Amino acid sequence: MLQNGIITPSNSPWSSPLVVVPKKNGDIRLGVDYRKLNNVTKQDAYALPRIDATFHTLAGSTVFSTLDLYSGYWQIHLDEHDMEKTALPSPIGFYEFSVMPFGLKNAPATCQRLMNNAFGNLDRYHALVYLDDIVIFSNDYASHLKHFKSVYCLLKSMNLKLRMEKCTFFRSEIKFLGFVINEQGISTDPDNVSAVKEWKIHKSRKENESFLGFVSYYRSFIPNLAEKESML
Repeated sequence: MLQNGIITPSNSPWSSPLVVVPKKNGDIRLGVDYRKLNNVTKQDAYALPRIDATFHTLAGSTVFSTLDLYSGYWQIHLDEHDMEKTALPSPIGFYEFSVMPFGLKNAPATCQRLMNNAFGNLDRYHALVYLDDIVIFSNDYASHLKHFKSVYCLLKSMNLKLRMEKCTFFRSEIKFLGFVINEQGISTDPDNVSAVKEWKIHKSRKENESFLGFVSYYRSFIPNLAEKESML
């Protein structure tokens, strides 16, 4: 991270603790606990799009590509005067981020605003953007080639890099943000449905809230969800 310019040595009066977060596959991920910083940060009210409410723009499309930005937040540089607020201690020194780290309360709003401003009309006609995830949609292959090129040129002009192993190109069906999308329409991702079936009985309020948040994401596919939620 230091060699790649993600972090830089710091003399900041600010400090947030480094934390270790276990992954599902057994690996670990290093993160920073920015809760105290977030508590004194003014809220950016810029709204993220409601994915289920924007999928109507995909109606009639038959060809899709999905793009994933490589460490999307890290491609957004911080203002020089704000870098010190992201400082963190480590076993090898004291550092601060030069790019936007994960965990800041306004990071999602900042990322979404940047992408919306960059894509402009493209976002309405043949591209759907949610944070650092992009889906390109078209009615036929010839149109899709043009649409793909316009999005690619836009990303290149902004010097935004893709994580190629997570991208899919010119498909008749894709998985995007927990949904399956094809010419027939939108459906839930079977993998996520399986996760709900295997969900363990809740033992705490926090676990219950986590479950309700997960289920609410698919509200448009669950009749009378509000009534069912009230029972929990």
